[in-house]
Amino acid sequence: MTAFLGVPLTQGGKVIGIIAVANREGGYRAQELQSLEALGPAIVEAFYRSRAEEALRSNEARLRLALEAAKSGTWEWDLKSNKLKWSHEIWSLFGLEPHSVEPSYENWFLSIQSDDRDMTKRSVETAAGKATEINVEYRVPEAGGGIRWMMVRGRPLYDSGGQPNSYTGIVMDITERKRAEQELFAAKELAEKALTQLRATIDSMTEGMFVVTPTANARLPTRPISASTASSRLFARSRREDSFAAGMP
Repeated sequence: MTAFLGVPLTQGGKVIGIIAVANREGGYRAQELQSLEALGPAIVEAFYRSRAEEALRSNEARLRLALEAAKSGTWEWDLKSNKLKWSHEIWSLFGLEPHSVEPSYENWFLSIQSDDRDMTKRSVETAAGKATEINVEYRVPEAGGGIRWMMVRGRPLYDSGGQPNSYTGIVMDITERKRAEQELFAAKELAEKALTQLRATIDSMTEGMFVVTPTANARLPTRPISASTASSRLFARSRREDSFAAGMP
């Protein structure tokens, strides 16, 4: 090596690298040293900016994976301009082709099942008017004729004067949850209907009939859950007769 000129790269008082040139015929002058020293801070800034951008891209990729796994997307709503921004995942959630329309409050509203639009709009605008959390569930029609359920949650953000100026939130596909709730409700209705029919059948019988279930009580191993009217009268008469007999000398 015939010549060398180097300048340390520092950040927060610590050396994080070096910028150097070498082997220039005739060596280097003080002017070149000053140029390297002036270049150092810009190189450090570019280095950390590159690392921050790389970390941001990595975080965005992880967030996208999480949102896709949860069938969710994020959105931002500017109250003053009424403009809406949403993440890439929301296109499919709203049943729209990516970038087929401009993300906006109006296009979000049009993606809602027509029967749910008024209710959803009232809920969202009432929350926005009071600067409270948005929490609403509605249906979205599918191209094939199906229906999917969406849940929208959002929180207000405030300007420097303490006034709400926007909302940020999440959209989640809750179709599976809604389907499970509907199946549970249908099963409950079916069970209640069967029990009503059972009671009606028991009450229609002239002879005594009752249904019991086991208990954990050793002194009372079973308990009645339903009894016909005839059985109830029979048991009541039996109790009266037992009481009368117990009172006789």
